[in-house]
Amino acid sequence: MEQHLLAYLTTKYGVRQLITQWLTSILAAVEHFAPRDAQTALFGKVLRNEVEEEFEEAQLRVVATANSLLHSILQSQHPLMPDEAMSELVKQHLKGALPDVIWREVVQGFCKSKDVAMVCQRVRAAAVVYDSAEGRALSPSRSRSPSPRWGGSLPNSPRREVASEGPAVSFHVVTQILLRWNLELHERALGPIVDAFRLIDDHKQGRLTKDQFSKFCNLINPAISQQEIMSLLGTMAHCDSNMVTFSSCAHALVAELTKMMNHVNDVAINRVQSQA
Repeated sequence: MEQHLLAYLTTKYGVRQLITQWLTSILAAVEHFAPRDAQTALFGKVLRNEVEEEFEEAQLRVVATANSLLHSILQSQHPLMPDEAMSELVKQHLKGALPDVIWREVVQGFCKSKDVAMVCQRVRAAAVVYDSAEGRALSPSRSRSPSPRWGGSLPNSPRREVASEGPAVSFHVVTQILLRWNLELHERALGPIVDAFRLIDDHKQGRLTKDQFSKFCNLINPAISQQEIMSLLGTMAHCDSNMVTFSSCAHALVAELTKMMNHVNDVAINRVQSQA
């Protein structure tokens, strides 16, 4: 990815001094904003060949899923609300603070049950830092859901307020933590691929020759056949006729690594069962 960025700057500016200045500024900006913004953190990892470019699509799905979960939760709380009023209520929650009971339900809908407590803890910690940095501590009044209004109360339904067991948290903070959590899980799965790639990539350019790619595949999965390697190579995006990028390798090999790890787990389970 860094090679693509350098090529873009070279095409746009052409002068070495300007290219260097822009590249330095971009890298410094990424380092500065990465702790605050999950997508900037992802961009930095892509530049350093730690995560494949295609993972951005997965992160966009995280945001879409969080939006969908919020909409479903609010619909369940206000089943009689007209569509137009519901859309407005969702917008208010997206821009404002979510009561504790709502944002925890979003987290529960997104994460595995074993991870919910940890992610909720991260949301609370991040909310304190975010609101402190923004200079706008959450007040108790913000811990309530925005009141639905479309010319009156819910038909034949008393006004309901959602009780909150903890502080309200902005939807932005919740999505930031979910994005970082999703990225963290992906990095764990990608770890062996990153290590193998760096071992083979002698010149640290983020690219491998076809011969290097074969060695790389064998490091990931010693049981992989040459035919499978050629099949993978045929589906990958090439930098040129003889090179493949880290992103292409990672994207292609994540599935292969998962298959290999499943095989290892199956062998381990069979061994335990045979010893029982």
